[in-house]
Amino acid sequence: MIYQHLDQAVQKKLATELVIPYSQVFFDQVRAISTPEPVRSGEDVEKWQTLSVRKLVS
Repeated sequence: MIYQHLDQAVQKKLATELVIPYSQVFFDQVRAISTPEPVRSGEDVEKWQTLSVRKLVS
């Protein structure tokens, strides 16, 4: 749904109803991603390119 155009009311409803089943989330790496602008379709998402990956130290 990253490229889906949603009415602002729908966006707000989804944001308030979204339940993440964890109290904490941990990440072990970060990535720099190059994306086409704007992202409007699944094809655009498939064009994303990873520029860099960094492991995180805990």
